[in-house]
Amino acid sequence: VVATIVEQAFWSLTAPVLRVGAPDAPYPISSLEQLYVPSVDRALEGIRRVMAAA
Repeated sequence: VVATIVEQAFWSLTAPVLRVGAPDAPYPISSLEQLYVPSVDRALEGIRRVMAAA
């Protein structure tokens, strides 16, 4: 999604682009998987951070 936004609308952006993704670490065992995979809450947190910077 980020690449498309930057390619198509770079000059219209009023805030930097922020990627929300998995941590830069090996994939964990199944009991820790929910902490590794990006959640809706993490996505919303990223959106709020970008909107606050705009």
